[in-house]
Amino acid sequence: MKKILRAVLILTLTLNFLVLAGCGRKEKTTEILIGGIFDQSGATSDVGAEYADGVIDYVRYVNENGGINGRAVKLVYKDYAYKISEAYTWYEELERKGVIAIVGWGTGDTEALTPKITADKIPFISGSYSDKLANGKNYPYNFIGATSYSDQARIGLKFIKNESKEPNPKVAFIYNDTAFGHSPFFPDAENFAKEIGVNVVEKIVIPLSGAGAKEKLQIMEAQWAIVQETGTASVAIMKALKELKKDTKLILLNWAIDENIAKQAGDIEPDMVYGIIPYGVWDDDLPGVKLLHEINAKYHPDVPERSCRYIQGYINIRIILEAVKMAGDDLRGEVIKEKLEDLENFDTGASFNRVSFSNKIHKPSSSVMVYKLTGGKIVLRSQLLISIERKIWKEYQCSLP
Repeated sequence: MKKILRAVLILTLTLNFLVLAGCGRKEKTTEILIGGIFDQSGATSDVGAEYADGVIDYVRYVNENGGINGRAVKLVYKDYAYKISEAYTWYEELERKGVIAIVGWGTGDTEALTPKITADKIPFISGSYSDKLANGKNYPYNFIGATSYSDQARIGLKFIKNESKEPNPKVAFIYNDTAFGHSPFFPDAENFAKEIGVNVVEKIVIPLSGAGAKEKLQIMEAQWAIVQETGTASVAIMKALKELKKDTKLILLNWAIDENIAKQAGDIEPDMVYGIIPYGVWDDDLPGVKLLHEINAKYHPDVPERSCRYIQGYINIRIILEAVKMAGDDLRGEVIKEKLEDLENFDTGASFNRVSFSNKIHKPSSSVMVYKLTGGKIVLRSQLLISIERKIWKEYQCSLP
């Protein structure tokens, strides 16, 4: 009897130990857990909501077509309303849930999370295209899904230099006082302008709300301006310049131009507004864009068309899921990171660029197509990609509001 009681006691203690040991572990599931940090109601929701839809809808499409390697993908996401503290709290919850990768959003929150992302070894692809996040040496688990802000601004300056009839054209930088706003310019584009003989004569801060745009632009004398804003501010800037009868030509970086912005801007004089767009737009004849037309029509029959923000969300989740597919059954963060770095000339089908990463460079390319606004639409200016040297530039200094 004593032997039986002893055996029962040992078994009970063993079971209790196993239960307690499991309490601190991450939740486990047969599904592939992907995290999402989206702005669907905050300061950048004018562009963030459709980006989120692009991610959500493509995951749904993947699951309806067999999942990834036979496993369903579960997207666990939250609207953090563009608040860094909310992003941090939600990230910790995603880590506890055991997500194997995250599709994020803003520059400020993504940069704030980089120490945790690195320590936790969770591959993270952001809606931010900050060049800082593309440094594979400093931030081994951060990736960006399109040409960086710094590269976009450089390409914009290169375009201005080539288009201008004057040897040293005058340029203004227009941006908001956030990490996102500063990202392309300081010191990256500012230094590049000096190298190629472009004079940066004005630095104009306009908030994401667009408030005060007309007053601030009234004294602008630059022949060209490069704009790092989102939709609301971008439209306010274009309308203000029209009211002021300024002949300043605009180069809109990627978040300052999309199909909705083009419609809201109204009639624009020919060859006055150009867009640096490192992915396809809704009217482009690309196979991935055509697929998104089908997906949107199926899941949102009351939404006849989308902007390129939907395409951006698709591209980011497409890149992540390709690496997950390549990883097979070994879905550790280290393995997914390696598979992302193995991507070379990967075609998402929704961009004129291909995706190539390495262990040092976590941005897919340093090329873009230049578009222009005409008749309330975005159209390709030419069929030529404009490229610059593909490298990691110096980190910028920023002043957060």
